[in-house]
Amino acid sequence: MSRTENDFPLQFLGDEDLLSADELLDLSGLQHDELSALVDQGAFGIDMHRLVVTEWRFAGSTARVLRRAIDLRNTFELEHAATSVLFGLLERIEDLQRHVRELECHSVGDDRGDEPRR
Repeated sequence: MSRTENDFPLQFLGDEDLLSADELLDLSGLQHDELSALVDQGAFGIDMHRLVVTEWRFAGSTARVLRRAIDLRNTFELEHAATSVLFGLLERIEDLQRHVRELECHSVGDDRGDEPRR
């Protein structure tokens, strides 16, 4: 599968979409040992290293963020530990951007002259 074909489904994956380890590997471009290293380093914020690989589940948005982290890792020739930190920072940035969009949507509703605030 070419890079552009692989990017297409990433646009539509959200937190409610759960991916297996194999699906995440296919979408992110990681190798299994790289994913295992990230799990061991706590990149996904939970104790997944206690689960067998077949039980690992990842939010769909994780694939999109992980792909960006991998692209940056390759560009700047980063080590696994740096990739783990970078992934966490990118994930936090995405969460903050999502929160800002939600606040903007609420603000637009308030500006339309809906029910006055008390």
